[in-house]
Amino acid sequence: MYPDILPDEKKLCWSYEDVFADKRRLVKAYTHENFRMNMHYHDFYELNIVLCGQGMHYFGSSRCFFTKGDMFVIPPGSRHGYYTDGRADIFHILLHESFFLRYRQELSVLPGYTILFTLEPALRSIDGGRRYMLHIGERLEELMPELMRMHSLYYCHEDEDDIALNALALYVISWLCGLCRQSGIAKTAGELKTLSACIRAVNAGNISEVSPDSVAMEAAVSKSTLFRTFKKGLGMTPGEYIKLCRLDSAALQLRSGRDSISDIAQNCGFFDSSHFIHSFSKRFGMTPSQYRREAYGIENN
Repeated sequence: MYPDILPDEKKLCWSYEDVFADKRRLVKAYTHENFRMNMHYHDFYELNIVLCGQGMHYFGSSRCFFTKGDMFVIPPGSRHGYYTDGRADIFHILLHESFFLRYRQELSVLPGYTILFTLEPALRSIDGGRRYMLHIGERLEELMPELMRMHSLYYCHEDEDDIALNALALYVISWLCGLCRQSGIAKTAGELKTLSACIRAVNAGNISEVSPDSVAMEAAVSKSTLFRTFKKGLGMTPGEYIKLCRLDSAALQLRSGRDSISDIAQNCGFFDSSHFIHSFSKRFGMTPSQYRREAYGIENN
């Protein structure tokens, strides 16, 4: 019934410039009826909530069946697609990276935030099954008024509408984080709780100074436990994860600030410029200078 592999979309990559045409907008939210889309990726976070129907969601090299009430978090750069043999309506929430910058403090205190935005998509990409999927189920009806209000605000363009849309996005994220705390993701093996604590320690520290040793100390685990937990949970070492976080932080600063590239590199813990440029180019497919020129700027209030 469902293909093993989805082909690529004709337009494979969706950038900030494609989606966030209005420089003020940090959130886009709308219902896409009868949704079906081949493999693609984008450089922003996306939350997908299934309002009705069923089908197959393809995520990287894995796939999983979806039905009403399922929810997916799609991180930047993640290839995914949807296939249905009938009707499936999907609610999309697109989040500009400056949304996370502006509300970093508020989001960081949510206990389920790491589970929602880091663990769930990472674990889903590894095993592809429903074991870790966040299922809203019958509680979807509780969330529908906020989703419909977001959908309405999507077509409004006044300053107060942008603020209201940001506020509703924060509410929906906090609501989902609360659900994460009660889900099967949070109740699985102790390694996931340890991994969540370690990731929080990375996010809470100064990205230029954080290290596997400091993370192990902050999370109150041994270095061997830290290494084993990251390899099992995310398929990478703690050092590799920290490096990705540093590169992501550098990308945010390139898009949102005016510091020089060398200053940004040092701010993010790269004290060898050539190593920074090589690592950044490998992750984002362009040099930091190209990224800054091509990135869609947003006013830095």
